[in-house]
Amino acid sequence: MNPTINCYLKLEHILNKEKKTARYDCTAFAGYYPPLETLKNKKGQLFFYLMRSRNDKSTTPEHYLQASKDSMNLTGLFHYWDEDKLSGFCSGYPSTKELFDNKKKTPNPFYENRNDAFLFIIHWDKDKQEPMPTPTAIEMIVLQDTKVLIDAYRKQLILGGFDEELNMLRGQAKPIFKY
Repeated sequence: MNPTINCYLKLEHILNKEKKTARYDCTAFAGYYPPLETLKNKKGQLFFYLMRSRNDKSTTPEHYLQASKDSMNLTGLFHYWDEDKLSGFCSGYPSTKELFDNKKKTPNPFYENRNDAFLFIIHWDKDKQEPMPTPTAIEMIVLQDTKVLIDAYRKQLILGGFDEELNMLRGQAKPIFKY
C-alpha cells in the first residue's frame, strides 16, 4: 500500500548570473501542504537553493535544499550520490526542531509535520561530462507520516512504484507564479 502523497512540486533551475548558488523555482505544484505556503516570498514565488554541506560528518548529507525565506533548511538530500555519481533519487525529511538555528530563530513551519518525508527525482543533462553536474530540475513529493520508512519508499520510487501517482500529479500540477 502506498502512503498518502500530500503534494508534488517541480523545481526548475533558474539561471541567475549574479549568484553562484543554483536556484530552483517551483514551476508546477499539485496538492496541498501548508508548511510550504509559509516559504513563499512577497511576490508569491517559492524557490530553494541547492547548497553543499560544510559539515563533514558521515550522517550529514552532502547537499541540502535551503528556502529563500529566512535561510531555512528544507531538508538534506540523502543518497544524492551513489558510487560517486549523481543518483537521480534522493530522500529527506523536515527538521524536528521547533525553532530553526538561523539568525532570527524562526519558528519551524514544518514542526507539526515533522514525521512527513520527501522523495526527490533529480534531473540533469546526462550528455554533459561534468564531475559535479548541476541538476536542471528537481521533482519533489511529500509523503505523510513516512519519515521512518522513507528509505524503503525511495527504493520503491527507483523501482517505479510511484510511476502511476507521479504521472497523475504531473498532469494536475499548475504554476503557482507566472514568470
